[in-house]
Amino acid sequence: MILKLIFISQIIIYSPLIILIIILYPIIEIKIVKLKNNELGSLSTSTELYLLKKKRKIYKKNQIFLWFTERGAIANSFIFEYRKKQLWLLPGFILYPIQRFFLMFKSTRRHLFQVINFKKKINNKIITKKKIIDESYIDNYNLLTQFPSTIKFTSQQKEIGKNFLASVGIDENKKFVCFGVRTKFFKKETFNSVRNSSITNQLPGINYLIKNGYKAVRMGKDEKKLDLKNFNIFDYGNCENNQDFLDFYISSKCEFFISGDTGLNELATVMRKPKLILDFINFHNVENINHNFCPLILPKKIYSTKKKGFLKYSDIIKNGIDKIDIIENYPDDLKLIDNDQEEILNAIHEMRMLIELKNFDLDNFKKQQKKFWDLNKNYNSVENNNLLISPSFFDKYNYLFTDD
Repeated sequence: MILKLIFISQIIIYSPLIILIIILYPIIEIKIVKLKNNELGSLSTSTELYLLKKKRKIYKKNQIFLWFTERGAIANSFIFEYRKKQLWLLPGFILYPIQRFFLMFKSTRRHLFQVINFKKKINNKIITKKKIIDESYIDNYNLLTQFPSTIKFTSQQKEIGKNFLASVGIDENKKFVCFGVRTKFFKKETFNSVRNSSITNQLPGINYLIKNGYKAVRMGKDEKKLDLKNFNIFDYGNCENNQDFLDFYISSKCEFFISGDTGLNELATVMRKPKLILDFINFHNVENINHNFCPLILPKKIYSTKKKGFLKYSDIIKNGIDKIDIIENYPDDLKLIDNDQEEILNAIHEMRMLIELKNFDLDNFKKQQKKFWDLNKNYNSVENNNLLISPSFFDKYNYLFTDD
């Protein structure tokens, strides 16, 4: 009741602004958007696509986007400060209640970025509700390949970045990769996300690259520091002198990025670097992966104790298991299996074949996987954006990708 009274009071106070926004339409079409400052992907790729659409004049000339931020921690201060200069950012205590108010009426939802219907179970009844979507990762116009990154480094930052890499044994002519995972440490989560995984499973693949002339930089903060004896691997995420701008600078210089399904891999996208996504299970979300910079993904498997075997991916998709975000919400008989060291090593080898050696029949592999991606499109209503499942994984577990 108190929260409702506060909301009503806010709407009364801001009513002149609300009326002005409504009256100005369609002369000036004002949209209110929330910037999720605690999510790296929102700060980087989502806003990157917005800025590129503006540059390409995809938005109407009379459209104005007013942004506000969430409360809480900032995922990366460098990109946050950078975006503040590129966006019309206003106080959240003004725009947030107005955004909520506009959601209430069909005629005012045009002032929001996007509104979708979603179903929610309340008292054993399925209720359809409205939900505000404040971001998009879908590059329908292939803008990321047409334009360079909107993030530019100053001469001073370039010098700092160059010196930092040199201090860890990576000079300008040395090729290196970035790698990392998602854990519950960064956001201090009390649950286990299906996107979490272990960094140690990546190390054999990283050592393979090192044997072939690479160095490697571990990205992302984690409570688990790597016990490294190989000077060719640098644990940047846990070093004392890391800086937020270096997250982007280092990513901009790597050959390619290896990461779990996390916002961390958006560093690669926004800096236009190829990426391999490991430990993937959210097939309903493939449309948000920018295929131009993510040619390969490596899925997790799901083991059923009832069936005493792995579930087919068709069953995972048909039953909506790929939409479950938290492991604790899985049915008791199902266990999510992370990618093992061999699977990751093979996928990293394929990534090297594709990026460095240019010896990879991408089109042929896509034809082999077409039926599976068509099935996913049929049930999840999403395009696969030319993504390719690691061919070695697809061949080994081919029986899991059939629908018979």
